[in-house]
Amino acid sequence: METGDFAVPAPPALPERLAGRYTLLERLGGGSSAEVWLGRDEMLGRAVAAKVLHRHLLIDEPARGRFEQEARAVARLSHPGIVAVYDVAADEIGAVMILERVPGSSLAALLRRHQRLPTHEAVRIAAEIAEALAHAHERGVIHRDIKPGNVLIDENGRARLADFGIARVLGEEASRLTAAGTITGTLMYLAPEQLAGHDVDPRADLYGVGLMLYEMLAGDPAYRVTTPVALAEAQRTPPAAVPGLDPVLSGILRGAIEPDRERRYPTAAALAADLRAWLRDADRVSAVAAGTPTLTEGGSNLRRAVGRSWRPRWLAPLAVLVSVVAAALLVTGLAGNVPGRTSPSPGTSGSIAGSATPRSGHPSPSGTTRPSRTPATPSPSPSPSPVYTVPPAFTDAMARLRDMIREGQSSEAIGVRAGDELLVATREIVKNVNEGRVGQAHKLIADFRKTIADMEREGRIRDPAFAERLRQAADELKATIKS
Repeated sequence: METGDFAVPAPPALPERLAGRYTLLERLGGGSSAEVWLGRDEMLGRAVAAKVLHRHLLIDEPARGRFEQEARAVARLSHPGIVAVYDVAADEIGAVMILERVPGSSLAALLRRHQRLPTHEAVRIAAEIAEALAHAHERGVIHRDIKPGNVLIDENGRARLADFGIARVLGEEASRLTAAGTITGTLMYLAPEQLAGHDVDPRADLYGVGLMLYEMLAGDPAYRVTTPVALAEAQRTPPAAVPGLDPVLSGILRGAIEPDRERRYPTAAALAADLRAWLRDADRVSAVAAGTPTLTEGGSNLRRAVGRSWRPRWLAPLAVLVSVVAAALLVTGLAGNVPGRTSPSPGTSGSIAGSATPRSGHPSPSGTTRPSRTPATPSPSPSPSPVYTVPPAFTDAMARLRDMIREGQSSEAIGVRAGDELLVATREIVKNVNEGRVGQAHKLIADFRKTIADMEREGRIRDPAFAERLRQAADELKATIKS
């Protein structure tokens, strides 16, 4: 569905109207077997995308078979992350597939403009594609050509998977329209088993998702090669590490692009769950940290792995490392209370040693009496500044609110961009609560409720019941930080 990778044949002479109802308006792009037009369904009065098989391929049975196979494969699927097929028509004049029109651009075009994407956005896009693939895989459909050119980003920022032109339907021998050992897919995004011409399973699609995530984060493809031999050689070693990437996210990425598919993520659902968990933990960390952390600082919470039967290989060593460091810090902190060490001066407040040491001739816990140590020139200790303690209930309520927003984005109860705007607003609330500005936090929550009402009125929140749930969650959040 993307131009630029190959020579596109000249547009064929097409009739003004296809199948008696579809008018072609504007050519959008083309590939080696078909071209895509913006069209209009005159019967239903709506814009559509028309994928038209090149006229010279009408007599090519394998090409025409793959075209019809794509329609059958996508017809099995109904998911907000997959571009829908509305109709298929074929005769001696032409073959056309009528698709859902998705205003926006491809992920490939987005990467050409920006080179790399913010971490949070890249992870969200990868999670949405993994969720779409989980739906397809559960219905026996393997895409086999996951790449940025086959991912559309709609006007709300949601990722949509397109072009199932070489998809395979598991269990259907008729879907094997390529000879055994034939390499299918786009070179730079082939899984090692695809490159070797082996039979593929859904894990090949996960490898493609991992390569896309790498490219969104690094700003460059994992393997920039031009021949299968060069790719096979490059895949012997992992791609260069993404500088500054959170270690947990780095582990998720490695689990997706593992060359050995037996050690790769087992399912798209497992990959999607880990990506969504990373996004949630990024928000949870920001809810308890001072200020607003960067996105790559947010994924260090290892609770995300609890309760799942499968864990990436990197998780156990990382957990051990964290435990060792924590133990070392604990020992260092307790060292100040070991007998024989010098204790802080009596005027020091807030330390364990200072609070445990009697200041005058009062009995100590052991029953002995220590002499009073009155300084020659008394100097009053400064009064400590009041410190606002963030209520644990606030942290929990904020996590629930953010989870609710992300679930609304996934179910399309709220647009992706609208949901992202609300998430940004929650970070401002968190920042003010962490700094003890409770009054300002209350004002921001009131503004948050007003924004919900505005989005509902503008149609950016599509489900009134969801809007009411958001308002209730905001009220619960406010109740946790009463002055």
